[in-house]
Amino acid sequence: MKKSTVIIVIAVIVALGVVSVIQRQRREKQVAAPAEQFVRIMPRGMRAADIHKIEVYRGEEKKDAAILERKGDGWVVASKFASKGNEKSISDLLDDIKTLTGEVRTRKASLHGDFDITPAKAVHVSLYDKDGKLYQDLLLGKKGDRYSEGFVRLARGNEVYLASKNLLSSLGIYSEGDEPDAKKWLDLKIIDENKEKLAKVVLDMPGKQVVLEKKEKKKEEETKTAEEEEKPEEPKPEEKKEYEWVLVSPETGFKVKDAAITSLISSVCTFSGDDVSDPAKASEYGFDPATYTATITLDDNSAKTLLIGKKIDENKQYAKLKDEETVYILPMYRITGVFKKMRDLLELEVWDLKKEDIASIQLQKPEYEILLERRLKEGKEGKEETDYEWVLAKPESLAAQARFKLQEYRVTNIVSKLVKPTPDDLFFTGEAANYGLDPAEYKATLTMKDGTAQTVLFGKKLEDADERYVKFEGKDHFYTYSKYNFESVFPELTKIVNVEVLQDLVKDNVTSLAFKTPDGEFALTREEDAASADKKKWTMKVGEEKSDANKTVVDGILNALADLRGADLVDIAIGKSEADCGLDNPSETLVISTDKPEKQYTLLIGNKVSEEKTDRYFKTQDQPEIFILSSTAVADIFKKPDDIKVASPPEPEAEKKAAAELKAAPRSEQPPLPTEQPKPEEEKPAPSPEKPGEVKPETPPGEGEKPQPVAPEEKKEETTPPEPKGEGTPPPSPPEEGKREKPESPESDTPPLPDRN
Repeated sequence: MKKSTVIIVIAVIVALGVVSVIQRQRREKQVAAPAEQFVRIMPRGMRAADIHKIEVYRGEEKKDAAILERKGDGWVVASKFASKGNEKSISDLLDDIKTLTGEVRTRKASLHGDFDITPAKAVHVSLYDKDGKLYQDLLLGKKGDRYSEGFVRLARGNEVYLASKNLLSSLGIYSEGDEPDAKKWLDLKIIDENKEKLAKVVLDMPGKQVVLEKKEKKKEEETKTAEEEEKPEEPKPEEKKEYEWVLVSPETGFKVKDAAITSLISSVCTFSGDDVSDPAKASEYGFDPATYTATITLDDNSAKTLLIGKKIDENKQYAKLKDEETVYILPMYRITGVFKKMRDLLELEVWDLKKEDIASIQLQKPEYEILLERRLKEGKEGKEETDYEWVLAKPESLAAQARFKLQEYRVTNIVSKLVKPTPDDLFFTGEAANYGLDPAEYKATLTMKDGTAQTVLFGKKLEDADERYVKFEGKDHFYTYSKYNFESVFPELTKIVNVEVLQDLVKDNVTSLAFKTPDGEFALTREEDAASADKKKWTMKVGEEKSDANKTVVDGILNALADLRGADLVDIAIGKSEADCGLDNPSETLVISTDKPEKQYTLLIGNKVSEEKTDRYFKTQDQPEIFILSSTAVADIFKKPDDIKVASPPEPEAEKKAAAELKAAPRSEQPPLPTEQPKPEEEKPAPSPEKPGEVKPETPPGEGEKPQPVAPEEKKEETTPPEPKGEGTPPPSPPEEGKREKPESPESDTPPLPDRN
């Protein structure tokens, strides 16, 4: 073994030994000591009542400190807008600090860093007395081997204690680097009442008011036999009264869901927030007037009113108690747990029709009208349900064409949503015009066999939801329909009928694609290729330039064309002309050629549907219908030439640099190729393995001509050294001694073969 290797091995062994000793010492320092060796850390005279301010922060910056201050008989969180503090949490913290005990682990300031208990890294708990004077500054370092232990020291001393309690967890700090959060010390209870003492709840919401009252249960009267009637009545023990919650208002006639009422009462009794906000900005939070209010009245006639303000985002909303300053931030699920939709409280059954009694369904949309009729099948007697079928009667332009087949399951879905409606909510106040129902934007009419009709009017969307207002003609009140239910009743035509624009297109038969776009014209052509697995390849021609096309990208275009149906076809533009849609002068066109001359297609792309929607109008040249094509499908079909052509492999950086230098240098300055003296045949060395990039000298064709090394292979754009013009032409003379330049190309760095003469 070499001497240097032995030295390295010895050094490694010594280093491992040192690391082992250090780790053992650290483990020994952190081993819990016997209970009798634990000492009190805080002064014995400390009383919780003497502490009037607490600051909790990490490091030496106090800007994000959690600050707790006494106010009267309680505590406030000064760093959270002086909001009410959680008395129990703060009291428990002071008790933990006052009774803290531990064992000394070190008295050396130089070792404080081992425990993360330097002023820059530790969590500080600074305690102040009533005069604002610092009482103690307690520093908390890392936790001990046991989760329940932690290292602490007083800022005025160097002793580090292994404390019997991990105060970091008491502060809500569980991971290294976590910052103290003042929110932990807040009292976030807004309403906290015993539900048994609740007497009445009033919920005011947009368009409705819900009133719930606790009433004594009515007892059923006992029926007595004639014999029992004759017996004298014996005194009975006083029975305990039983109560139940009753929906007093609104009076709707719908059945009440008792379980939902019980859940609502439980939620409103224990109402709490997640955080607080600046009360100085209360005028900006939407409390005047409040969006929702909840007033609870207790048995002693005392009352509290909760105000719900505007939304912060989709998951949070402002709230406060009337006549109090603190502004809370509430999670949305707590709000919806109290301010429930009427579908949660009532069985909202508007009507219950039989689908076999329906003769037709008329769906009126702003764009067009759909009429579905239930007709007797040809040759059937009408005795069975299967003797009937649904037929598309309007739009007439589609109904007249057999290729547009009605999708039965879509019609079944429409029928199911209308014969037994399931509204989401119920409103009792306001005018129809306020809900967008006079006139209605959408209208669905069911005509029955007996000639009667049931009509549903659909109005505008709610301001903060995707639901729509609904009115059932002949019924009181206003309702809402969910987005899903609405779209089930009013699907696009492309969902009601089966539509395939290029139904006869077989992508394997496509031979060329000719594009015309605002960026220019180009064509893709399929060619035979023996080297390809499927014997085909695609080329692209832009102007006079021809290049290979990326087969994967072309396949994606063909797949998009073959799948022009379903989600790609957003709708059919009924009643619009080509000029209306920009199809009289299309912005993009695509001509598809196949190996069958009769199967050729031309696609035309027109304007955007609107400024808000990026979907586009489009049609095929040989069909009259104008469709709306999704912007995604347009992007999948109309690619740019740069996205289609096969990318050239990147040129190696070294070769690129050498080529640029050779090209930039004047011919006269380019270094000549090194020459090599001829060698006697018998002294020629055995052939050595080729190195990458090395080229062996070739034997010149002319006799008597001196052998010359062959120049390394260069790229086309590089300047090639001049070839010898004929036999016997000597190579260029080498430069004078001392002026020979070293070639800069990577290949020229390979030394010439040694001269053995």
